[in-house]
Amino acid sequence: IQAAPPIVTPYNEDGTYTQFRNVYGFMESSNPLTFVNEESNTVKTNLTLINAALIFNPLDEISIRISGGYESRDDRSDIYRTRKIPNSDGFASVGTNQYTSMLNENTINYTNTFNEVHNFSALAGLTYQDFIYTSLAADGTGFLSDAFESYDLGASTVQGIPSSGYSKSVLLSYLGRINYNFKSKYYVTVSYRADGSSKFS
Repeated sequence: IQAAPPIVTPYNEDGTYTQFRNVYGFMESSNPLTFVNEESNTVKTNLTLINAALIFNPLDEISIRISGGYESRDDRSDIYRTRKIPNSDGFASVGTNQYTSMLNENTINYTNTFNEVHNFSALAGLTYQDFIYTSLAADGTGFLSDAFESYDLGASTVQGIPSSGYSKSVLLSYLGRINYNFKSKYYVTVSYRADGSSKFS
């Protein structure tokens, strides 16, 4: 929680921010306006989602469904602290993250009725999904001007160590289900599913 004495103006006569510790030695808090006006933290995101499906029936009793999906997300975060913050020569950091995922689902369904009393259906399927994540980050301290903020890290006098990351995982699933009922009175269902992930390999 940031607070200010009611008798202290937020700015000095020269336009700089009043520092409460200079007015009252026992106060450790800084002028809250410096964090409001002189520090920025923005995140920009681009998100793409695509889904499609195809269903066809080679026979009246058989239905085949093939579907797919694609997701892509790009994030960029920019942080900048100006030189007007006490004891600050300017600080900037930039981070980017990219996430993509592709999904494929394939199912085949069989439905039939025998002798008008035995109702039977069966479903079998296979799903595949992959996930790819990349990241990149860099920062710098010490700027002669606040004009370019985080868009010119090369202008900093002390550049931090950049970091990057990459990861990929795959999820593969098999599934099946059998339904049977007699005269729509007695029901039996048997289902099966097996999942495998590259994260456990």
